Formats: sequence, structure tokens, C-alpha cells
Amino acid sequence: VHPMLLQLWPVLDVIRHKTVLASKHPCRVCGHGEYEKGEKAMHAGSIAGHAALEKAWRWYNTHMLFLSTLTPNPIAIDLGGLLLSWYAIGITLGSMVGVALFYFLARKRDIAADDILDVSLWMLIVGFVGARLYHVLNEVPYYSAHPTEIWMVWHGGLAAHGGMIAGALTLWIFAKKRNLPFLTLLDTVAPGLLLGQAIGRWGNYFNQELFGRPTELPWKLFIAPEHRPDAYASTAYFHPTFLYESLGLLILTLLLLVLRTRFRIPGLLACSALMLSQMLRFGVELLRID
Repeated sequence: VHPMLLQLWPVLDVIRHKTVLASKHPCRVCGHGEYEKGEKAMHAGSIAGHAALEKAWRWYNTHMLFLSTLTPNPIAIDLGGLLLSWYAIGITLGSMVGVALFYFLARKRDIAADDILDVSLWMLIVGFVGARLYHVLNEVPYYSAHPTEIWMVWHGGLAAHGGMIAGALTLWIFAKKRNLPFLTLLDTVAPGLLLGQAIGRWGNYFNQELFGRPTELPWKLFIAPEHRPDAYASTAYFHPTFLYESLGLLILTLLLLVLRTRFRIPGLLACSALMLSQMLRFGVELLRID
């Protein structure tokens, strides 16, 4: 929502009502022009639409301006040298919510609770290691020069692709050992995986990472100078690509929950989740510069 839209609304209103001057029924809502009875109802609807735009803009100014005005502190709690980062909180919360959704969906498929909890624990552990390993392998020159930072996961650096590969492999081995349907398990994991990622992406906000090209859009994201690429050292505001991905993953999660009862072929839901999430990631990567 942008103030320019509020200025364009009266113009759109006139276009919609070409018989403004041909009527004997003035609008009682705002006194603007004269309308036929049917047109008056339409005009009242346009006034409601205008009010909705204004309300949305006020909500943004109240709740979302922090993106462009605040520099987040990556540390949530400091207990005399014992640090708890917001990134860690985001990853932990996302994992817990994702596992909870997986448990709920798997129980509906009559999978034993013990099996669900066991595979969840192993997937979290192995997936975490895989996500970190994938990131480190992609940044070998940096970590070769700074080997001690390989373990500093609170600074960020968990690759979703690595976590997904390691998690899927763990799930396959577990399904083999417990004689469980692998593709059915994969379908039940998919919505929770995307929802967990959607929540975890907010850790990137506190670490001032996963941002895109410069922008002056109302939802622009302020990036502190020390986190800006050298080519954009004098630019303050960027696309909040972490937010785009988070919202996109949330929408995909809702879509999967709607489609899960309609897809009858095992594995089709998981394949759909993989394809759609990678399309979303591709679009986000086109904007990223960090």
C-alpha cells in the first residue's frame, strides 16, 4: 500500500461511474456527484475500499516502520558472556513449530507417536549439521582463512538446501529401519518444513542479512553500514528479501495444507512443496546482493 494509491482512488472512482452527472440521486456517503441507484451502491463500495486502503496504510505506519527505522540487536540475552542470539531463537522456534505441525499431520496418517518424535529428533540434528556443512562448503575460501568461525552458527550461515538434503536422507533411512512409507512421511514433513523456515527467516533480520537491492518502497529495510556490501556503502535502504521469503513460505504452507487432502499420489505433495519453494527462492535470489 502506498500513498500514491490513495491519490489515484478518486480517479478510478470517476472511471467506474461514467453516469455521474446523469442522475438525480446524490451520494449520501460523501456528497460526491450524483448517481443512479445502482451506481450509488457501487460508489459506497468504492468509499469503503478507500477507507480500507487508509486503514492498511495506518497499520503499516504503526506496525511495520521498524524495518526502515530500527537497527536490530542480534543478541537477545546477555548473561555475563553467555549470549543468546535472536537467530538461535528463530531457528529453535521454527523447528518446534515445524515439528508440532509434522506431529499433527502424521498422527492423522496413523503413524505412531514414538516414530514421529524419534525421526523428528534425528532429522533436526542431522539437518542442522547438513545445513551448516553445506554453507561452509560454499564459503571455503572464507572459512579457510577463519577456521574458528566454522562453529559460530549464531553468526548465521545455515543453508536450507543442505538441511533439506540431510533431513530427507535421514527420513529415508529411518523409514527403512522402521518399515514406514517414506513418501507418506515426506508428504507429512513438507508443510512443517516450510513453516519452520518461514519463522526461522526472521533470524536473518536480526543478523542484518538476506537483503536485496536498494529501494525506496514503503517497506524498505534499513541496513547498518557495517553490513552493507562495499558497492552500496552509501545506500541505506534495501529490499527485505528475508520478509518476502518468509511470507511466501507461509503462503505455501497454507496452500499445502489445503492440497494435502486432494493429492492421492504419495510424494506428490512433497514434490509440489519442493518445486514451489525453489521457485520462490529463485525469485528472492534475483533480488539479493548480500
